[in-house]
Amino acid sequence: MRFLLILILSTLVHSHTWGFDGPIRIYTICLNPSDSTVNIRLSNLSNPCITFNKIVVKGREVKPNPDPFNVFYSSNSLTGSSNISFKQNDLKQREFFLEYHTACNGVDTTRSDTIRTDFSAPNSLPIDSVSVELSSQKVIIGWPKNNSPDFMGYFVYIRNGSNNVRIQDLNTESYTHLASNPTSRSIEYTYNVYDSCSNESLLAPLHGTMYLTRRLDFCLKEIELNWNAYIGWTTEFYEVYVSINGSSFQVLDSTNTTNYVHQNIEANTTYCYFIRSHKANSTYTSSSNRVCQSTPNPRIANSTHINSISVLDDNIINISWSTQDALETIPAQVLRGSSPNNLVQIATTNYTNGDNNFVDQVSTTQNSWYYQIIVPDTCQQNSDSSKVNESIFLRLNNNDLEWSSYQFEDTSAVEDLIQIEIGSTWNTLLSKDTSSTNRHLISLKEPNCYRILTVSKRGDTSSSNKVCILSNLQVYVPNAIRTTSTVGNDVFEIKGAGIDWGKTSISIFDRWGGKITEINQGNRFWKATNEPSGQYIYTGYVYGVKGEVLMLKGKITVLK
Repeated sequence: MRFLLILILSTLVHSHTWGFDGPIRIYTICLNPSDSTVNIRLSNLSNPCITFNKIVVKGREVKPNPDPFNVFYSSNSLTGSSNISFKQNDLKQREFFLEYHTACNGVDTTRSDTIRTDFSAPNSLPIDSVSVELSSQKVIIGWPKNNSPDFMGYFVYIRNGSNNVRIQDLNTESYTHLASNPTSRSIEYTYNVYDSCSNESLLAPLHGTMYLTRRLDFCLKEIELNWNAYIGWTTEFYEVYVSINGSSFQVLDSTNTTNYVHQNIEANTTYCYFIRSHKANSTYTSSSNRVCQSTPNPRIANSTHINSISVLDDNIINISWSTQDALETIPAQVLRGSSPNNLVQIATTNYTNGDNNFVDQVSTTQNSWYYQIIVPDTCQQNSDSSKVNESIFLRLNNNDLEWSSYQFEDTSAVEDLIQIEIGSTWNTLLSKDTSSTNRHLISLKEPNCYRILTVSKRGDTSSSNKVCILSNLQVYVPNAIRTTSTVGNDVFEIKGAGIDWGKTSISIFDRWGGKITEINQGNRFWKATNEPSGQYIYTGYVYGVKGEVLMLKGKITVLK
C-alpha cells in the first residue's frame, strides 16, 4: 500500500498536454469553444474481472498556483468508454486525469496520466510553391509534409481582396485548384494545419502565381512578354520558354527582370510562352500561365507597275498603273518629281487589284514629270513599287518637233505616232520606229497642234503634251444678219484665225444702251431670235494667241 500511495502521488504531479503512459491512456483532451464541451479521447476500457464500479474524471484550472482537483465527470457505465464528454463553465485550459475504480486482482483504483486540454496548434511550414500546370492551366499548390504528433489535415485558402477564403480540406501535401483561372490574373494562396482538437496553426505566408501577358508588334517583328514577380520568395532569375508551331517547349532565354522581348519573329507562325521562376538559393521553381500568339500572314503586293503616262491637257496628266495581291485597305502612294532623284509624295490613292488610274493636276507645258507608285503593306512599309517612269515631253526647236522617249515598264515601245489635231480629234500624221531619231521637221507657216503617241508592243499608249504653231490674229465681223436666212449670215459670230477665246469678250447692246448678250468662249454667237429688226451696237476686245489685242466697235443690222 505504501508503494501504491507513492505511485499515485507521482502520477498526480506529472502533467502533459497529451500522453499514452499508464494502464489508462488518454490520447487527447479537446475543448469545443462554441459550447465549452470537453471531449476526452482515451483507450478503450475493459472489465476483465467483472468488478467494475465507476469512471471518474478530475480536473483543475492550469495556473501558477493551482487549486485542488475537482470531479468533473463520473459514470458507472463502460458504454462508449473510448470517449468521454462533459461541459465546463468556461473556456479556460484545465488539466485532467481519469480514475478507473475496480477491485480486480487486489487493485482498487487505476489512474491515468494528468493531461492538459490541447490548446496547441500543429506547426506550419511555408508553401513550397504555387505553380500553373502547363497542360491544364490550373494552379497547383504544394507544401512540406507536417510531422506534428497530433496532425490531422490541411485547410487551403485563396486570397479574395483582403480576405482569405477556405476552398479545400485535405490531408495530402499538394492541391490542384480546378476552379482556378490563372490566365486572367495573378492568384494568391495560403494554407494552415489543424489537429484532432481542430486547433489551427497560423496561416502560411501568401504565395501567388506569375500572370503572363503578351503584346505583338508585327511591324517591328517582335512579341513583348510581361509578368508580375513571383509572390512568396525572392527570384534568382526567370527562364523564358517558347514553343513554335506546337513543338516542345524549349528555353529561349533567361532574365532578372519581369519583361522580355522576343525579336525577329516570323509571319504565319504560332508562338507559345511560359515563364519559370527559380527561387534564390534553392531548387524550387514555379511556372506561369501559358500565352500564345499567332502572327499574321499578310498579303504582299507584287507586279506593281505603271502602264502608261498620258498628258490630257496643259494641266492634267493621267497615270495608268496596276498591282496584284495587295491589301487594298491601305492607300497607295503617288510620288512625283522633275528628275528621277528628287521624287516626293504628292498624294495617296485608293485602288483595287488590277488596273487603276490616277489623275495629277500639274503644268505640262514646260518639262516632263517622273512618277512612281508605291503599294505599302500592313506596316506602311514599301511592300512593292513601280519603276520610275517619265512622261513624254514634246517641244518645238525652230522647225523641228523633238520629244523624249517613253519606256514602258513591263513591255517595249514599238512606234511613235506623230499626231495632228483637227478640230477635237487627233489624227496620225506619221509613224516612226522608236529606234529612229525623236525628231520631225514641220512647216512653221501652217498653224497646227501636234502631239506624240507612243505605242507599246502590248497596245498600251502614252501621249505627250501638245505643241501648237500659232497663226496671226485675223478677225471677220458681219455687218448684217438675217435670222431666217439659209444661205447667208443667220447669226452674229466673230470669225477668223489665231483668236484666244479664253480672253476674248464682245458685248451687244440695243439702241437704248441695254446689254443683250456677250460673245465669249462659252457663247460664240448671237442668233437674235427674240429681238426685233433694226440696228444694234457691239463693242469689246479680241485677243490673239500670240498676244495681239484688237478693239472691236461697230453696228450690226438685224433683218427678219
